[in-house]
Amino acid sequence: MSSVIRSGPLTPAQQRMWLRSYWRGQGELFPSWSKLWEIPRGIAVDTATAAFSALIARHEILRTLFVVGPDGLPCQAVLDPAAFRPPVSVAPLATLEEYQRRSTSLSVGADSPRPLWAVRFFAEQGEVRFVSLVFDHIISDGAGLRNWQEQFLALCHGRAAPLPLRQPLDRVADTVRPLPAAAAGRARTDPSVRAPQVPAPRAAGDVPEPRYLFTSARYEGLLPLVDRICAASTATRPMVFMFAIAWLLSRYSGRREMLCSNYVAHRVEPDHGIECQMRPVDMLVEIDDDAGFDTALGTMCAATLRSYEEDLRHGHTPPESRSRAAAARGVGSVVPVFFNFQGPSRPAAPGDAATSGPALLTGCTDEWDRTGRPWCCVVYVYVQGTRVTVDFDVDALMLPERTVHAFVDVLPRLLEFMADTPRAPVREADVLLPDGFAAATRCRPVAGSWVHPGSVERVLRSAPGVRAVRVDTDDREVVARLAVAPGTSLFDVHEHVLAHLGHNLDVVAPHRYLPLLATDAGGDTTWWPADAPADGWRPAHASPVLVPSTAEERELSEAIRETHGHPVENMALSYVAAGGLALAAPAVVETLRRRGLVGLRSHHFSSPCTLRSVARALRPVPTGPVDGASYLW
Repeated sequence: MSSVIRSGPLTPAQQRMWLRSYWRGQGELFPSWSKLWEIPRGIAVDTATAAFSALIARHEILRTLFVVGPDGLPCQAVLDPAAFRPPVSVAPLATLEEYQRRSTSLSVGADSPRPLWAVRFFAEQGEVRFVSLVFDHIISDGAGLRNWQEQFLALCHGRAAPLPLRQPLDRVADTVRPLPAAAAGRARTDPSVRAPQVPAPRAAGDVPEPRYLFTSARYEGLLPLVDRICAASTATRPMVFMFAIAWLLSRYSGRREMLCSNYVAHRVEPDHGIECQMRPVDMLVEIDDDAGFDTALGTMCAATLRSYEEDLRHGHTPPESRSRAAAARGVGSVVPVFFNFQGPSRPAAPGDAATSGPALLTGCTDEWDRTGRPWCCVVYVYVQGTRVTVDFDVDALMLPERTVHAFVDVLPRLLEFMADTPRAPVREADVLLPDGFAAATRCRPVAGSWVHPGSVERVLRSAPGVRAVRVDTDDREVVARLAVAPGTSLFDVHEHVLAHLGHNLDVVAPHRYLPLLATDAGGDTTWWPADAPADGWRPAHASPVLVPSTAEERELSEAIRETHGHPVENMALSYVAAGGLALAAPAVVETLRRRGLVGLRSHHFSSPCTLRSVARALRPVPTGPVDGASYLW
């Protein structure tokens, strides 16, 4: 029996991945990773098995379980390698194709009692030909996976493999690094508060089917252009690519500033660990049309360094910060553009810069799926030798196929323009864009968020007591004019909108409610609360105090008290506004499950919906007949 030899809290990188893993176990779409390594000939199955056993002994992450601790927060427990039974299996090479069809993802989440990875060797005549890895992102990231493969092959060939300097639990205490006193006094800034959503969503009625697109574009000849841009500035390869993608997005959306989330490895050389250390750092990217490309790129690099500095000084941004930003805007979520660069950030030495040649698009493939992450736009850039691969993993509601293909075509010409004319004003590169490149959307920007008035009207019309509605917007606020049935609570109407924000990115909760004129209500007599202010009812100024009253509300309140240590006294607040922690939300779910209640999803804890709405989503655990024979085991 394996015993726990070490335990403790999660690292900042693990916290985010743990939440994704837990909610996947509850049926939500947070994909795991799968990789297939082709192995050089001559490695016997016993040799490969022994190599993996050595890796398991030296890397604690491969024998770590993730559980909810007694304080309601996740913790990691490292098992003794002596009695650990690894999830490693061997199969004939002929079964590889069938295995790839059915076993390329983990169906379990962080609540699983087994390690969140599995390996299968595919062998022919006693030799391993392929290694299939399926693992949760909490186990490894891109840089860790490279270390994993290099060390495995080194051990298979009898060579010494570098040892990890630190294990995940050793990194927990090193999450905040002191900075000079001059920098330590500065307050943290949250770019998600002011950065607008980019790009703009199309209206809900325009949802394509299938909806999710993965486009992979392969280039030769891009690196010489990028290295020329780097040599003429202080930029790195990731910064050049991120700037180019941001420029394309700004041209498409018509917005000159956007929230980008840059995946950062947080590895200090030499680092031989395989565990996930990557976490996103949010930054506000601004494109100045009047500046030269060299100046605009330098400005973005400086902003990026400031974001990294704040991340190091203050530690990672807690997951509740985006929930608070969303609530302040009246939206369901704040969704940045995610950027991930994998490969050497600079040439290994000044003389190692890629040799010049024409920038060519050598291939482009599309894969469509009916399931995916709503509203996400993720761009991956992989550099391997001289080849650059740029992958777009997008919701086509945000970036349609035609636009993604335009990005693919314009990218090499944009980099060439930046390399040849570094001081040219940014706007001069607009000549590279095809006709009709800008977004065609019926959404309007209001206080940094995209709003489709028709979508807001649709949600309001579905609220009980609402007879007619008209939504007006300006640059600062969304105003809803309503005709409601006598006795209708305006807060109940607003609460109905808040409950629908998690599923509608183009809906912003109205800032103000006014009575609809009788002529606009079809001639019906309109009713309006007598105590409503003349200039409109504002939710920010008039939210009630709702004590737990139903059985479900009391159970939810008790579950939060049990996991957080304080009771909930106002069900009109959201989970985060009531002091709820994102990392403790799974403990709330499991506490309610023990009491026979299920039905909650991640958006119940991250969006601005009220706790009363959350309680209404609870339902009894389904019951059914039990096969008595199961008790024989």
